[in-house]
Amino acid sequence: MDYGNDIHDDHFDFKEYGNTIFRPAEQTWNRGERVDIIKFEDSKHAVELNKGLLVSDKVSAEIKQQVKNIVIKLWDSFCEEGARRTITGYEFAIGTSDSKPICCKRPNYGPYEAEIIMKQLKALLNNDWIELCFGAWGSSIVLAAKPHQEHVLDIEDFIWRMCVSYRKLNSVTKPFQYPIPQCDDAITIMIVGTNFVWIITVDVRQGYHQVSVHRADREKLAFFAPDHKKYCFKVMPFGSTKLA
Repeated sequence: MDYGNDIHDDHFDFKEYGNTIFRPAEQTWNRGERVDIIKFEDSKHAVELNKGLLVSDKVSAEIKQQVKNIVIKLWDSFCEEGARRTITGYEFAIGTSDSKPICCKRPNYGPYEAEIIMKQLKALLNNDWIELCFGAWGSSIVLAAKPHQEHVLDIEDFIWRMCVSYRKLNSVTKPFQYPIPQCDDAITIMIVGTNFVWIITVDVRQGYHQVSVHRADREKLAFFAPDHKKYCFKVMPFGSTKLA
């Protein structure tokens, strides 16, 4: 089936931000309530809530309860199960114009490296974020160390992140250039006219993976795995250039 001809300018809802996230023509955009929303149930979710919700002891009990109530009300946005789903109605596109497919030589991963990669690949497969790919594109996997691990003494406790090197793909992708506002500017605006400001941090779990990839562009995100297979992302990965 041909999926390459279902995008035109009318499908992009935010043209001022470029043609990266678009609304496919075949999807009916329904702004109603989702039927798959996960509601908080104390018997099922209390342990996860108490483990993930950390509030400073300097905050009053009243404020703590208010924060907890907000998390419970919006539980679908905070729980681990909810983070595995993609947002509805929009997809991620990669524009390579008329460029021929680019594919690197299949890498030879070492045994220690392969074990780490396959463990993370299994997690991606379990979440249905990647699938087998038989297209002409292909990139290699690299392991990047998680920052600030100077205190780690045992190699078994060291944390590696699986990344895909999309440098060759990015070299033929029309880049998305838009001046995204800086966090410092937003905080400055919030402080004006007040004596203090509340700072709340939200650690979004796998935020990139919450946007589906346009079906015609999935094979561009293909990568070689240590199990001698090639996979591609079904959701937006980290590292690929956005379409302008």
